[in-house]
Amino acid sequence: MKRLIFTTGILLIGWLVGAPKASSLVMSDDEILDWGRGEPLCVDAEKSRRYRLDFGINTGEALEECDCYRIEGTECEGELWQLLWSLSYIEDFHRAIDNPGRWITNLYSWVNRRIDMIREDQRGGRGVYGWNATSGHPDHQQIIYLGHYLFSRNNPIMRVNTLVHEARHSEAAGNYYLHVNCREGPLQGRAGCDQRYLRSGGGAYSFSVYIYAWLYYNGKDDEVSPAMKDWAKNTANAIIDNQFIEQPDYRLR
Repeated sequence: MKRLIFTTGILLIGWLVGAPKASSLVMSDDEILDWGRGEPLCVDAEKSRRYRLDFGINTGEALEECDCYRIEGTECEGELWQLLWSLSYIEDFHRAIDNPGRWITNLYSWVNRRIDMIREDQRGGRGVYGWNATSGHPDHQQIIYLGHYLFSRNNPIMRVNTLVHEARHSEAAGNYYLHVNCREGPLQGRAGCDQRYLRSGGGAYSFSVYIYAWLYYNGKDDEVSPAMKDWAKNTANAIIDNQFIEQPDYRLR
């Protein structure tokens, strides 16, 4: 039976705010649209083709990404556009970070080596961001499914975090870093927690904390707004407080 790995129960503390600008990595989808009405930011055609090939995104007939929010009623209007933009965020994440180090610098390649295909989750589970089917696949093909709930949250950094989190679940060497049953909270009795937080080499929720910690501690002031840094800190601390069986002796301060 296929074992499902869920990314659920992360407490959402806030939203991306701050003055949008063309070079900024951390803009909400609304800010992206508001910034250039009539000339929306987009993922260019070359990047779009590469992302679709790298992650096996099967979207049927290609559309011009710059027209995504002008074509109502198409797949490109919402979730496809958000997914492509999220992959663009991952590729450029290091540009918003001071002294990013090897992992952040190569984040796109790290994620791509662990995700062969991205598919839409058709189950429609409320609150499910994504799940990784690698451990249950007969050939251990690295497939992740993303839920509509993830794209209903207007926060591209949260989508980046979900892709990194699910990529960690593809590593067979760590027994796919499977979640364990939570002992309390809204996910009590369900596989939605990790046993412990590790400052390096941890499981999927540890990696979620890493992304937010890099943004909070090392985000460039001209790229990451103070409100975004506060959001990253609060979200990381919510994960630390709620997603580990053994309470970590660590918080972002």
